[in-house]
Amino acid sequence: MYARPRRRRTGAMMSDTVWALLRRTFFVRYDEIRIRLARSLGSKELADDALHDTYLRLHRSDAIGVIQQPESYIFRIALNVATDKRREERRRASQAEVLASIRPQDEALDLSRELEARSESRP
Repeated sequence: MYARPRRRRTGAMMSDTVWALLRRTFFVRYDEIRIRLARSLGSKELADDALHDTYLRLHRSDAIGVIQQPESYIFRIALNVATDKRREERRRASQAEVLASIRPQDEALDLSRELEARSESRP
């Protein structure tokens, strides 16, 4: 009989040693990562938001293997988080533009029409 290879458990949390390494790297190298990220993104505020979300994402991350370069790993996650945030902002801006183009320009006139229609429908 052949032994079956072990399956990796899904949903397993990362090991304490990997989490400790990432957390230590995050706090020790925070300023360098933040400066590098702000330079790449062109925004200190976006870099700060991305790093905050990165820390939260690292904390609830699924099991991962060995991390050779923890600073680069953290930077890449933060860059991906920032990219996701920008995409979401663009999507929301597009939706707002569509809604603005659909909405009547004179809302006061629209409101008076609605009130008039309501009063006509009442006996």
